[in-house]
Amino acid sequence: MYRQTLLALVATAAAVLVATPASAQVNAYKVAPSQLSDYWVRTTMHVDVSVPNGGQGLKAVGCASVSYLIGANGNTYNVKVEKVYPKTSDFSLMAKTFVQGLHYAPTDSNTHDMPVATYFIVPFNVPTGDKAALEHVLKQCHLPGYGD
Repeated sequence: MYRQTLLALVATAAAVLVATPASAQVNAYKVAPSQLSDYWVRTTMHVDVSVPNGGQGLKAVGCASVSYLIGANGNTYNVKVEKVYPKTSDFSLMAKTFVQGLHYAPTDSNTHDMPVATYFIVPFNVPTGDKAALEHVLKQCHLPGYGD
């Protein structure tokens, strides 16, 4: 009897731990990328990115917007590519693996490590120093509904 109760308790605790990132998405506050630094600071210095062999349009100027959740532990969850520009490019895999590799630390004002939902625009092949080209590309991948 004691053993069954203990097993049931362990199984329930494990289910709660597994469901935590998914349930946090429901309660997560949507934050615009420009406001993210009020809650979380990126601590990742280097990310290994998967690049498809023989991908299409990989030399094009473009972007991919990736939505994700920053959990209370600073890891990214629910990573999803939302937009790719140009649509014929294979930037999705690279953008997704980049965001999956990010890690964050809470800011001093985020004392409760509040999970937030946000997005990141990954630019590709934008000429260095061409501010107008960068703004044009970023505009193509903007996602509405994040408070900006």
